[in-house]
Amino acid sequence: MGYKIIFVDEQRDEQNDFKAAFAEFIRAGKVNVITLFPAEDLDEMIERIRQENPDALVSDWSLNDFKEDLPRYYDVSYYGSELVEAFLRIREGFPCFIASSFDSDASRSNSTKDVNLVYSKELDIEHHKDNQDKHLTFPQKILLQIEKYRARITEAEESLEQLHARKRQGNNLSLKEEDELIRLDSFLERALDTPSAIPEEFKKSSNSKQLNNLINSVNELLEKVKNAN
Repeated sequence: MGYKIIFVDEQRDEQNDFKAAFAEFIRAGKVNVITLFPAEDLDEMIERIRQENPDALVSDWSLNDFKEDLPRYYDVSYYGSELVEAFLRIREGFPCFIASSFDSDASRSNSTKDVNLVYSKELDIEHHKDNQDKHLTFPQKILLQIEKYRARITEAEESLEQLHARKRQGNNLSLKEEDELIRLDSFLERALDTPSAIPEEFKKSSNSKQLNNLINSVNELLEKVKNAN
């Protein structure tokens, strides 16, 4: 099947240009490009993307400029940068990119939190092959980012399993190893679905020990008060 890449844009021509940039990878079966029109509501758009379960998300920045190709007339209430930020709150570190014909405006916009995510449609999509002998093309960067993200998850899974295996064998982990186990577990939870991730502070064994110590102290105090009476 290859990697699934979602591209969100309100213009069909721009969607077609994006697919054309990935033509060689699509023919080779390495990539499956899914083009989506922006939904009217941000939460609805996020849910549509989550249902597709992509490997990368690319969005146009200004999604409300053209109405001709939309399935019906409506105003899009968010920028592509806001869409990307919202998705990153759900899938931490996920490969996300902003493509715009107005990349300077997109970079300077208050809605854009990370200018490194912004790329030019003209330079990076329409003419992405012009300097491919010297530089990575935009499609190549997207694929490379997907691979690095997947490698990061695999490394975290393997390290987490090693620490869990040691605990199952009855070995005591050092405080540093306990913290690393929690960090890895939390990263994997956030990488998959941030809203359901358990806060790290609730996973620390030290919190349970502190609670038990507090309960014991209260019981001792109550016992002393009882005996005094």
